[in-house]
Amino acid sequence: MWAIDLARCYRQTYERVWQAVPGALALAAAIRDAGLKLVIVTNNVVSEQRLKVDRCGLAPLIDVLLASEEAGFLKPDPRIFEIALSRVNARADEAVMLGDAWATDIEGARAAGIRAVWLNRRGLPRPDGSVIELQSLEPAAKVLRALGVRRADL
Repeated sequence: MWAIDLARCYRQTYERVWQAVPGALALAAAIRDAGLKLVIVTNNVVSEQRLKVDRCGLAPLIDVLLASEEAGFLKPDPRIFEIALSRVNARADEAVMLGDAWATDIEGARAAGIRAVWLNRRGLPRPDGSVIELQSLEPAAKVLRALGVRRADL
């Protein structure tokens, strides 16, 4: 019985600490204001990711949430990125992936032909200097420039 209580306590604590990365809401709003599409591609189950997005306040700002459970593929498999692109009727050369996990986000996006920008909040060594690196999502204007959003887009 104590194992069930421990698991329940862990889960409640885990859910209680869900919050958006600092700057994420302002960046998502700026992307929306620029008339661009915002897609989240995640290695997780749909129900949990929808709950996270909702609790973090991102739900009204995203166009597509694609979880590996639904896609049938895990990042870094390029097929999950291809499905995400198809959901917003975009080509790989029109997209950019902003991700915080090198092996799954950056390598996966690149395998799908998508330009990648690495959110490296922990200051890890950059495996490939050709990939733009950010340490934070703030200020939004700086991040938008790193993502390739031109002033005319804003």
